[in-house]
Amino acid sequence: MTQLKKLNEEKKSLQDRLLQIQKNFEKFDLDTVKNLKDHAFNRVTKYSTSDQASRKREGAAVVKFFENLTLPRLMRIKQQIFAKRLFYKGDFVLSRYRGLRYDYYQDLDKFFTTRGSLNQNKIQKSKLEKELKDLEAEGYGGIFSCKLSKSKYENKRNDLLRNIDRLNNHFSTSFIDNEEFLLSLCKTSNEHNEEIRVIDARIKEIQKRILEFKKEDILSLKIAKAAAFDGEARAQAKSQRGKVNRTDDCPYCFGIISGDAHLDHIHPLSKGGLNVTENLVYCCKRCNLKKSDKGIFQFCREQGFDYIEVCDRLLNMGKHV
Repeated sequence: MTQLKKLNEEKKSLQDRLLQIQKNFEKFDLDTVKNLKDHAFNRVTKYSTSDQASRKREGAAVVKFFENLTLPRLMRIKQQIFAKRLFYKGDFVLSRYRGLRYDYYQDLDKFFTTRGSLNQNKIQKSKLEKELKDLEAEGYGGIFSCKLSKSKYENKRNDLLRNIDRLNNHFSTSFIDNEEFLLSLCKTSNEHNEEIRVIDARIKEIQKRILEFKKEDILSLKIAKAAAFDGEARAQAKSQRGKVNRTDDCPYCFGIISGDAHLDHIHPLSKGGLNVTENLVYCCKRCNLKKSDKGIFQFCREQGFDYIEVCDRLLNMGKHV
């Protein structure tokens, strides 16, 4: 199996796995998710603790994300720049400032207001209200009393009143519904985010390798075509041998041709020269090797030959220069 085929099969397997993961997000109706835009915006910009510029930037990212929502994008909600504040309400900021490692896969319930958390608040509130009632029944005493002094009594009573007020339910039903729906979405994202991230990175790497292979194939094809053309052109040139007049001296250096004469293209094939007798001339071995695929002017200049004289010689032979 070729390497390219293996890469394509691995890519297909990874894409199939992403489709399997995507099924876990299909339970979230996209229109309903889009309606969470304002709620998510408030979580990111209002409840999280961070600098104003960051919250403004991430708030804009929330709006853009929810307005251009697709199922594949929803799967990657935890990879968005606003995800930390959306999931953890800025709880991570304190750990970051302290240089501590934050658990980004911890249980999310404590960061969302749900009916379950409100019931816990209700129980806690009842305990505080009983404590307040007992305190008020006990009252405060004087210097020689075993009861609290008036100042300590009032401080404790005020603390209890503040905590009771904090636990009062100030949330609308729609707010709780949005919180619970978003919590379910974030939990699903938490469950699959790391696998999605790893798969995305691997697919990106595979696509890069496939592109490299394709470029190599194209280059190899070009080289093969060029070689085939060059071979065909040289074969045609050999067929012209008998039609090209041979001289005893070289038309380039004017030296005597000793040994086998070389058939040369005056205008090289690589630069558009043709396989015609007017573009073919016999020359000495040294000049043919030195000239290679150079034009006549460049060759004469490098070898110190008189370009005009060489051209005149070739013209007199009926050649095109």
